[in-house]
Amino acid sequence: MAADIDIANLALGRIGVRSFISAFTDNSENAEVCNQFYPLIRDKVLSSFPWAFAQKRAPLALLTQPMWSVATTYALNQQVTYDATGKFVTSLVAGNVGHQPTGTADAFWSAANPQARPGYAFMYALPPDCMIARSLYTGTRTPIADQRAPFIVEVSDDLTTPVLLTDQASAELIYTAKITQPTSYPPAVVDAIAWALAIELATTLRVDVAFRERAEKNYQEAWTRAAAVDMNQGNELEPQSEIISSRGDSYPWPFQGRIPPWWGL
Repeated sequence: MAADIDIANLALGRIGVRSFISAFTDNSENAEVCNQFYPLIRDKVLSSFPWAFAQKRAPLALLTQPMWSVATTYALNQQVTYDATGKFVTSLVAGNVGHQPTGTADAFWSAANPQARPGYAFMYALPPDCMIARSLYTGTRTPIADQRAPFIVEVSDDLTTPVLLTDQASAELIYTAKITQPTSYPPAVVDAIAWALAIELATTLRVDVAFRERAEKNYQEAWTRAAAVDMNQGNELEPQSEIISSRGDSYPWPFQGRIPPWWGL
């Protein structure tokens, strides 16, 4: 099984560098550059496809706004829960303090809204290891289009964390997790990460431009092979609508009706 250092040294070797590293903390330019770029490139490749080895599912934690407090000063457009019903009101002015909301629109507060954000009934926190939210489980293993639960991902009001908005109660998310243990990576994914890292190293370490061009081409090919291997795991039958079947569109979920992202690389 590959380790982080093995992948970094594989990338170095692919651009003609023979001064390998024993740790990311080595006192060398090669180690410094690998330490800088490896986590970024690893996460880029992991988030680029719904890899089976990184797929997880988890029930989502429902987010609620804080209860209104007489002593708190609220900013313009800040939301609070105004009573035990759990409905939201939005501040209509800056420096809003001491004005108790009633659920009816006035000069300080909007009318009560049962929705977490306009258009969606629920707002959830994403799992801390979530890189890409893929789908919500609705009780059907292989749903067709009209059986899926729509959702979007936005940013929290304080602009610090992503939140998921949906009309699905008790939502369970299927997502690509941030897997940092390279022993979990299939060999084809290790190959793709190494080629992707080689592209950045070739630029930063100032090797012959031919190495970068070769790395770019080989990364595309390696990624395509890794995705194909991953897609061939399992034999779940995918239901299709009559329209999709008549088109001959046989890409498996989640790519039914769309061209897979690796097509044409």
